[in-house]
Amino acid sequence: MSIHIIIDGYNLIRQSNFFSTIDRRDMQLGRETLIETLAAYKGIKGHKITVVFDGAQAHS
Repeated sequence: MSIHIIIDGYNLIRQSNFFSTIDRRDMQLGRETLIETLAAYKGIKGHKITVVFDGAQAHS
């Protein structure tokens, strides 16, 4: 059974030690790493995944 997972990208990055460490050094790389990790998960599980990066959480 396939499910659709919707993820708040910035929230997940901030809550994860792994992703937040990358994000603090390079915000773009943090997002790309999250997306690559989720793509690998999708490849294994086959679930549809939507990641939302809400601009209100963004930092410069």
